[in-house]
Amino acid sequence: MDEGRRTAAAPTPGRGNLVAATVGNALEWYDWNVYALMAPFFATRFFVAGSATTALLSSLAVFAVGFVARPVGGLVMGVISDRRGRRTAMLWSIALMAAGSLLIGLTPAHDTIGVLSPLLLVFARLVQGLSAGGEFAASAAYLVESAPDRRKGLYSSFLYTGNLVGTLLATGLGALLALLLDHHAMTAWGWRVPFLVGGVAAVLIGLMRRQMDETLPPSVRRNTAGEAILAPLRRNAPAALVLCGITAGATVAYYTWIVALPGHAVAGGQLGPGQALLAATIAQAVLLAALPFVGMLADRVGPRRLILAFSGGWRCCACPSTHWPGSRSRACSPPRSSASCCSAGTEPPPRS
Repeated sequence: MDEGRRTAAAPTPGRGNLVAATVGNALEWYDWNVYALMAPFFATRFFVAGSATTALLSSLAVFAVGFVARPVGGLVMGVISDRRGRRTAMLWSIALMAAGSLLIGLTPAHDTIGVLSPLLLVFARLVQGLSAGGEFAASAAYLVESAPDRRKGLYSSFLYTGNLVGTLLATGLGALLALLLDHHAMTAWGWRVPFLVGGVAAVLIGLMRRQMDETLPPSVRRNTAGEAILAPLRRNAPAALVLCGITAGATVAYYTWIVALPGHAVAGGQLGPGQALLAATIAQAVLLAALPFVGMLADRVGPRRLILAFSGGWRCCACPSTHWPGSRSRACSPPRSSASCCSAGTEPPPRS
């Protein structure tokens, strides 16, 4: 990886490195989230037993399988990041995501290869889960280490900017395909397009990341080489638990209203596929525009105050948000999950 040539004692990556990190992170989350957005269209291609609703639930269960692999990916890629460098870990994560997306996009339907079809789908989601967990860990460390003093909030916002850009591209492309193609074309082949586009783009961005500078000095890597894998977690257990709670709450909030909502609206017949995806696209565009300003605000007032303010705001806004389109119910009950209390109102690409 030419680590000696790309590493300095106190590296300060330039804008090109930050662009490569952010763009790669965006593509990671494009590939990750496009699965849930396309699930209503490909569900019956992989799961044929029962109704269309049963097939959709089965495909979303496979989506959840990826979350099982994400903590493992975060741990494995975190170790690689500490011992081999951030750049090496980010190269591995983008390669795994490219492989998973291309496998989903090229896997034949159930009526062609039988039970092997859903098995390959599960395997691809596990690979993507390993990639997603590792990408967040390595990218977060890279951006924070790249940040000047009193700019860590702003630089960290690029991580979530990449996340939102990726999901925005996924929903935008999904909305475009749903508006241009009829339902038969979408279920036959249209759903494959976003996966193939993402897989090919991941290969290209992987080549871009090969030119990135390293932010972790060799001396630090040598010091961690002989350390037990879980030693850093044991030393920082209280802070790690708090961070897991914050991330879990924000992740639940994000995936409930941004990713899962379009699929439920389409399955319930309350909105057309194009309308649901367009609504999700607009919501993410608003969030994307706010992120850098929130990052700068965090540098001024501190992240703790913002987390408390946004978690309280989310809890208040969750009540009116539970009114689904066309629903006649006026009942409103706020979320009871303790994790929701930790939500900061922005997507934290969750990661382990």
